[in-house]
Amino acid sequence: CSGLTSVTILANLTSLGSYCFNHCALLASVTLPNTLTELSNGLFSYCSNLTSITLPNTVTSIGNQAFNRSGLTSIIIPSAVTAINAQAFYRCNDLISMKIEATTPPTLSNTNAISTATTQIQVPMASVEAYKTATNWSNFADIIVGYEEETT
Repeated sequence: CSGLTSVTILANLTSLGSYCFNHCALLASVTLPNTLTELSNGLFSYCSNLTSITLPNTVTSIGNQAFNRSGLTSIIIPSAVTAINAQAFYRCNDLISMKIEATTPPTLSNTNAISTATTQIQVPMASVEAYKTATNWSNFADIIVGYEEETT
């Protein structure tokens, strides 16, 4: 997929194959279906031009190396996500900020799931302590900050 720059998936899929877009270096724009529940292993690894992506609110799991070495600069992780697996954001050297909408910390499989470049992890204000003390999240306690949830 050396020339792929954009992809829109309209099918009602719950997952895409592992490493589906692996090494698509020019991929810069992705639209995912609102039926997607899993970001498979290595799905967007080495997609260095992918600087942002909107994850559907239906996603519950982010697979191993899903965004490994991608060009992400920030990401919002929907509240339905319950698991972030090994090296999901490993070596995402431009991923400065991560906003997580879940009030209960998702299972973080290990500390290399999040890039060392990340300087801020935003979580719901009421959940800051839960994140700071959760397994593997505690390694990021100094960069976990709260945000006020919007009320509707």
